[in-house]
Amino acid sequence: MTDDPYRFWDLEDFEPKLDDWRQEVQPPDDVYALVEKWIETRRDRPHGDAVAIHDEGMFDETYWRAPVKDIYNRTVTCHGREVWCYYSVHQNANMKKLVCEGFLSV
Repeated sequence: MTDDPYRFWDLEDFEPKLDDWRQEVQPPDDVYALVEKWIETRRDRPHGDAVAIHDEGMFDETYWRAPVKDIYNRTVTCHGREVWCYYSVHQNANMKKLVCEGFLSV
């Protein structure tokens, strides 16, 4: 049983979804690097600036959306649009896991 409140969250599907976004949007390398660094912040602050998405009970998991922020807490932009990440949160006594659903430039 791993009910340790100090245990970091496991991240799943963030890299492949980030690669999908990179192929679609073709961000500059510095923007891509900022998004990579932001992903690591989810390990200890999964909810950070995130907002829960409630969809009429359609899903069992809790879905979140969050703006990607830099180290100065500014929302990262790419080609003039804000970069956001969508992910689901899975937690019980045995696991703490975030599953990336995708990145969007909005």
